[in-house]
Amino acid sequence: MGPTRRPRWIRNALTTATVAALGLGLVACDSSTPESAPPTPSAYSSPTASPSSVVATTTPVANACGAEQLAKLTLRQKLAQLIVVGVTGAGDAQQIVEDEQIGGIFVGSWTDKAILTSGAASRISQNSSIPLMVTVDQEGGRVSRLSALGIDHASPRELAQTKTPAQVKEIAAGVGRQLKKLGVTVDFAPVADVSDESDNEVIGDRSFSNDPAVVTEYAAAYAAGLAEAGITPVYKHFPG
Repeated sequence: MGPTRRPRWIRNALTTATVAALGLGLVACDSSTPESAPPTPSAYSSPTASPSSVVATTTPVANACGAEQLAKLTLRQKLAQLIVVGVTGAGDAQQIVEDEQIGGIFVGSWTDKAILTSGAASRISQNSSIPLMVTVDQEGGRVSRLSALGIDHASPRELAQTKTPAQVKEIAAGVGRQLKKLGVTVDFAPVADVSDESDNEVIGDRSFSNDPAVVTEYAAAYAAGLAEAGITPVYKHFPG
């Protein structure tokens, strides 16, 4: 029997998300270089901020980060590293990582969560010749893929209405610490969409607000909390 064909929407959506995650992850891959601080809300929200003032808020990162390892990869291996694949469980993950040398696996609603609780995800990641991303959609509220494992909180919209940005950062850091213990390395959160949809619409209460300034402040706080816990955050959705 041949390998299971992944649904096109999973392959396409996750490939797009992986590119965003890789872009964030590579920032910190050179431990000898100070990491760039997350852009401050003012860098995005100020209508008078010039490109030079935004650039000045970040710290330069070494250009050669990962270059030596990248040079050793074939074109096919480089392309495979841009792909994250949804898996059904540990066996499925192990096989596709070994066969295709992909960049990461995605733990979805259909995935047997034993891949996390048994330590299999961590083992597969650590044994991969190239560090493997273990990814999940854990936004809180309606999109809480790991709520059965006790990882959850209120929707982003409710957080923005009832908590300060500092409190949201702490909440996200707590989620990040739980994810890290399970072997997760990337969380496809926070949602940076600006939306005034009713709560149960496609975005709805997954958005912090219908005010761009509020979304910027709270999404940045959430991302900073995840990063503080060692989890790579991914702002979504694009084009948003």
